[in-house]
Amino acid sequence: MDIKKIIRSFIIVLSFLFLTYAWGMETREAQQFFFLLGGMILFGLILDNLWITLFIWWSVFLYAFFKFQLGHNYLINIFMGCVFYYLTKKSFDKQHIDFFINAVLWIIVINLLYMSGQLLGLDWIFKQRIDTIEGFMGFGRHTDPAGFMGFKACMGMIMAFGIPLLASRTTKFSMLCAILLFFPIYLSESSICVLAGVVGLLFALWYKPVSFIKKWQKQVVYGVLCLILIGGAVFYAFNVDSTPTSIQLRLVAWRGILEDTSIHPVTGWGMDSFRNITEQKKHFYVMNPEKTPKGNIHMEFLDNPHNLYISLLFEWGIIALIILGGYLRQCGIKFIKVIKEPNTIALAGFGIVFLIVSIAQFPMFLARMAILIVIAAGLFEVQVKD
Repeated sequence: MDIKKIIRSFIIVLSFLFLTYAWGMETREAQQFFFLLGGMILFGLILDNLWITLFIWWSVFLYAFFKFQLGHNYLINIFMGCVFYYLTKKSFDKQHIDFFINAVLWIIVINLLYMSGQLLGLDWIFKQRIDTIEGFMGFGRHTDPAGFMGFKACMGMIMAFGIPLLASRTTKFSMLCAILLFFPIYLSESSICVLAGVVGLLFALWYKPVSFIKKWQKQVVYGVLCLILIGGAVFYAFNVDSTPTSIQLRLVAWRGILEDTSIHPVTGWGMDSFRNITEQKKHFYVMNPEKTPKGNIHMEFLDNPHNLYISLLFEWGIIALIILGGYLRQCGIKFIKVIKEPNTIALAGFGIVFLIVSIAQFPMFLARMAILIVIAAGLFEVQVKD
């Protein structure tokens, strides 16, 4: 297929933009939307990844399908993510990937240093918001050791990302440093971050060559480590994590959300519809309603399902999950075929940690995390390229 020929034809078609309009919209506004969406469709042609192209095109279709009323912030973020992804693939070669990995590890070090200050009562940036059943009561001293991440779960995510990056290094103490990252993850009080860190470490250990033990010995040691680490993660979830009720509440919320997805299984409810009222969705999702002393009902609104896969199904429909499945299958095939170099293991482990964390958190909806994920995705393609 001649992509350049398609792009040339599409550009010529866009030249006739003055002939377009949308029913019920002002001509100028409609043509502005078509100009914006046409550019995104055109950009999708040069991404050199079918599944990411399909995702941006599907997002453009949904935005138009739901009458341009909601999701413009999602669409711009998706487009900018694709821009960073494209620029990463164009500007990085294999020899530059260490630069990115070292940068992420320095981010973790800087965050740990700031966390140390927070544990000593020194915090110059963040303050704790005080909410009660009576309402907002002001700000107090911030006590969560989260560093620059803002909240503990996000801190746990960045530490979990760092484990396969560190464990895959060839330096003498890299594995020890990777294991030490479980200490700040412990403070995150996020069971999913502990589990993701454990799987990320086991993944790196499985592919990391160990010259002084035989293959069968490695399998035995690996099996014992699996039992210890997974057992520790389960123990943490049920005995250390201080918010087990949040897991139960999320499970209840997920069940209700999944029931609602069956109403619009193909298109979903539209981008950014979960936290908003739309023409079709007239309700919010709430968690943990309770009565105030005055007899009023205080409800905690959910603005995100805290689950990437449910978010995709609810707001983009089943097509988005099919696209994600196709993309992951593509990545898996490429990983299987290439030599397992340290950076290949590191970036694949990074992706696995992301997929696990996304079961109960929402890193892709946080710019501070999404930028790292997008760059890592682009670099993975650079690393496994034939």
